[in-house]
Amino acid sequence: MARQKSEFLKGWGKAFEVFKALVDAVLALGGNDADLERILTSKDLRGKIAQLIVGTKRTAIEFLDRTISVMMDLTKTTVQLIADGKYDWVNSNIVKHFSFGTGDGTRTAEVHLLHYNKRMTSDEVIADMDRQGLRPATFLELLWIGIQHSGLQLEFPIVALGTVAKVIDGRYVAYLYRYDHERHLYLVWFDYEWHENYRFAAVRK
Repeated sequence: MARQKSEFLKGWGKAFEVFKALVDAVLALGGNDADLERILTSKDLRGKIAQLIVGTKRTAIEFLDRTISVMMDLTKTTVQLIADGKYDWVNSNIVKHFSFGTGDGTRTAEVHLLHYNKRMTSDEVIADMDRQGLRPATFLELLWIGIQHSGLQLEFPIVALGTVAKVIDGRYVAYLYRYDHERHLYLVWFDYEWHENYRFAAVRK
């Protein structure tokens, strides 16, 4: 495949503007000329910079896996919603640490399931959601996914980063998971590095 040519190489005015913006960003983080010279000496660094540039362009297109809708009855308790989800197993800490008060009426939410197909930290996922005008789904929204779209977690695990609770030794979030042919409602560390197969539930701000 022929390599694409860049218009930047035809006129140094625009290329200088791009390089100056990069220099300013490095200096703002406390870097110096020696750090900038590593762009010339390190092929790995050049590759990472290129990956970041191209990746930010592709994220919204490639990683928006699908959109689902949930209709939530706000009068139901955590215990009722877990029972309605008909899970084969539920972490015993969930009701104690993830309970919420009942409300009034109903609410509909369009939930985006983001798939990055690479290892991601929770902070990286949330930052990308924010860039797309999204917020992490809450534990309440996750439970309604489990009720109204129960088969999805048999395809892939679904994480809700919008509700974080302190449980004994750290911060935890809830997610829907498959164990063999069973549907489980799990807890996991917020600081966990997520594997490639996870989907992250998000809602438009």
